[in-house]
Amino acid sequence: MQWNRADHIQPRQFVSGYCGDKVASREGYVTVDTTDGAHAYLYVCPGCTKSSFIHRSYQSPGAAPGNEVDHLPEDIESLMVAA
Repeated sequence: MQWNRADHIQPRQFVSGYCGDKVASREGYVTVDTTDGAHAYLYVCPGCTKSSFIHRSYQSPGAAPGNEVDHLPEDIESLMVAA
């Protein structure tokens, strides 16, 4: 695969595997998979500015499972954030 410069690409909504925000982005990189001709994308999260690789329905890093829990004791919350 050959990645070209960052550009405006096909917009896509996704959950960032880094910051966990649900975002929509059209900034990133696109290439063509030479094995099957499908497009692969690196979308840049507008929140944390880190990239998520998306090819067909596969995303890496994927969104963390579960939901945030509000109002936890500080010691428990620090363990949850570290995990």
